[in-house]
Amino acid sequence: ENFALSPSTYIVPLGKTGQASGTNCDENEVATSNQTANAGLNNTQIHTLACIGGIETGCKPIQNYAWGKGSSAYGPFQILLQGNADCFESNVCRQAAGVSGSLNCATGFRDGNPIPGSPIVEQCRKAANNFTCSVSAAACLIKKQPNYADWNANPNLSKCK
Repeated sequence: ENFALSPSTYIVPLGKTGQASGTNCDENEVATSNQTANAGLNNTQIHTLACIGGIETGCKPIQNYAWGKGSSAYGPFQILLQGNADCFESNVCRQAAGVSGSLNCATGFRDGNPIPGSPIVEQCRKAANNFTCSVSAAACLIKKQPNYADWNANPNLSKCK
C-alpha cells in the first residue's frame, strides 16, 4: 500500500525537484495541498507533479503564452480550463473562486479562447491561481491518465519520470 505521508513527516528527497533540477517547486507544498484537498496522490505522484510544476511554470500561477490563441492553459500546472473543466469542480476550487455552485469553466471559453468579459473566466482563473485547487485538478488528471499524458506536449516531461 502506498499512503501519502502527512506534510509534517514528508521529507523532500534529493532528486528531480528542488535545487537539484533547477526548479523551485516545493514537494512539501504539493504534499500539503494534496492532503488539504484530499486529492489522493501518493508520494511518487507528488514528486512527479512537483517536477511538472517546476518545469511548466516554476510552480507559479501563470497564464499560458498562447492564452487567447486557442489555449485555455492556466496555473502552476498549465491545466486547460476548457477541456479539463470537470477537474476544477471540487469544493477546494469552488472555495478558491468564491462560488457556491459549479464553476462551469468550459462555458467561459470557445475553442480554447476566453469569451471576452466572461465572469466565468475570471472565476476559473481565480480558482487556478489557488495552489491547492491546482493540485486537486492535477490529481484529477493523473487519476484519468496515470501516465501523465496531459503534459506530454512538454519536451522536458521525461525529466520528471
